[in-house]
Amino acid sequence: MNTLEQVLHAALESRLCDVHTSIPGRIASYDAATQKANIQPVIKKKLRDGRSFSMPVITDIPVMFPSAGGGLLSFPAKQGDTGLLFFCERSIDQWMTGNNDEAEPLGNHKHNYTDAVFIPGLYPYSKTLDADPVNTELKFSGNQIILKPDGSIVINAPKQITINTINANINASQQLTVTAPLSQFKGNVAITGNLTTPALTASAGSKASSFSGDVHSSGNINSDKTITGTTDVIAGGISGKSHTHGGVEPGGGKTSKPE
Repeated sequence: MNTLEQVLHAALESRLCDVHTSIPGRIASYDAATQKANIQPVIKKKLRDGRSFSMPVITDIPVMFPSAGGGLLSFPAKQGDTGLLFFCERSIDQWMTGNNDEAEPLGNHKHNYTDAVFIPGLYPYSKTLDADPVNTELKFSGNQIILKPDGSIVINAPKQITINTINANINASQQLTVTAPLSQFKGNVAITGNLTTPALTASAGSKASSFSGDVHSSGNINSDKTITGTTDVIAGGISGKSHTHGGVEPGGGKTSKPE
């Protein structure tokens, strides 16, 4: 004969078997267009007599990524990824299919399998993704964005970085250094300050290279073709346009040097 305490304990335990809070799960399939997944709970259900069995796959579960204010951080979730299933207190069906307004629960069930939401990112200890103990890090497929405590940022991209925008501005208060075997600029280049270079080689085919400001060189300038000055050409302080010659006389004699 069971005591009242035993009866109450058995009744509560039986009732709690149908109250679901959260449990690890694995993606069986995922639809990125609808952001829904079929999730297999990975903790077996155990009965009072010691028997256990796998829980069924829960279908059409919304997958939640960090987002707010129109911003979203998403991941390419795929079959086999694990995370945490949690079960809402009341039915969320009406709210999920509505317009973000307040909604009535569909039925009176609570903490039901049908009201699950999946958050990817919970792994067994043996499958952790090597979280950085010092820096804030975003990484995927060999790419890394590392935010360091000293305020510096490191971006590692094994293949390519592409920036698509209307205007791009880089403001460096001290120095901008570009190290590359080849740097290409497709379009016009305007320099408002000084251009310092030990060697400058330019090739524009049939097009001319234009400079709208002064150009100064501390070394030699050599040209295989004509050097033309619209206003004047100064050589050794002497104007090529308005210089004079002394010692002019009829005959085959030569003038003196320009002055």
